[in-house]
Amino acid sequence: MDPALLRRAKQEYRAQRGKLVNPRFINIVDFRKSIFQERLFVYNFISQIVVLSSRMAHGLQSRLLYPTEFSNVNGSERGCTGTFLTDKAAYSGRFEHALRMDDITEESNANVRTRANVFHANSEFYTYSVGYPMTNKAVNNQLIPLIQTPRFCSTPGNTGCSINCSTASRASSPLPNRPRLPNARRTRPPAISRFCSTRAF
Repeated sequence: MDPALLRRAKQEYRAQRGKLVNPRFINIVDFRKSIFQERLFVYNFISQIVVLSSRMAHGLQSRLLYPTEFSNVNGSERGCTGTFLTDKAAYSGRFEHALRMDDITEESNANVRTRANVFHANSEFYTYSVGYPMTNKAVNNQLIPLIQTPRFCSTPGNTGCSINCSTASRASSPLPNRPRLPNARRTRPPAISRFCSTRAF
């Protein structure tokens, strides 16, 4: 994970610290990485290690390999960026096990709740969603217990990342032969100072 992105996520985390019931984890999505790279990271703020990393879908209309177009508009089939607060409990709905989010950065994600933009899985996992942060089922089953009750989530700005924090608050044609994405892997990386950046922030 890019150290500059992690520093930015920590700044957002500290700004929202008073709203967090369980301040242990930060969920960071780096949309500067391609759809075939691991770009979702769950960071343990206490032990300062990444405990989960995975590939993740992006919105069908946000472009193909790299999402470059984001939207706050319902029906756009594009994801949104900024900082979010995850809900305190998961629910079962259209996508089975899912987790709602609320906005913090209103200019970029004020409609995230009304758009029903939720963390969810797709058992027939493809690389594109209609704007939701989607993983495969195995990843989703690991991810949601970590980032609910409540925690912090972020996809910073137009550079494309996402920071999710939990609180007590409550189309283009797809690519052919889209691969299934593998399960997330739990990692214990080296010290933060030794993380390598793959792209400029």
